[in-house]
Amino acid sequence: MEGKPRSLILLRGLPGSGKSTLASQLVQGGGIVLSTDTYFETPRHGYLFNSRLLPVAHGWTQDRARQSVALGISPIVIDNTLVQAWEAKTYVQLAVDAGYSVQFVEPSTPWWVERNLDELARRNTHGVGMEALQRMSAKWEASLTVDMVLASQVPYV
Repeated sequence: MEGKPRSLILLRGLPGSGKSTLASQLVQGGGIVLSTDTYFETPRHGYLFNSRLLPVAHGWTQDRARQSVALGISPIVIDNTLVQAWEAKTYVQLAVDAGYSVQFVEPSTPWWVERNLDELARRNTHGVGMEALQRMSAKWEASLTVDMVLASQVPYV
């Protein structure tokens, strides 16, 4: 792997925007997709989301990203909503420290480009409702950069 450029792709967008479909396409030639949603998937019962476990699930995904970087895997695609800059900070810092390039990518589906929340609600596979989509959309930070993310702070709740 030495000598080959390594990349971390932060695939961001609201539920239903087409992130997971695009993530699969981005790793067709190799690499790995890491998604917090995977933490909530079970063989017997499918997707069982529990909001109380979200911090644990994010930590699990971040640990998997650390392991992937340590193994030199590339590309590493982080398939999460990443609504605000601070949500990407751990991944960006990890990538920068390891010499990975960082790319911010969003799906180019018409309903995402147009921010059509009705269509996002219809298309998302995890039952995320309109109210949650509206909250996420209102907080959306566009055009993230590495510097912006590294300077970001976790907001006080």
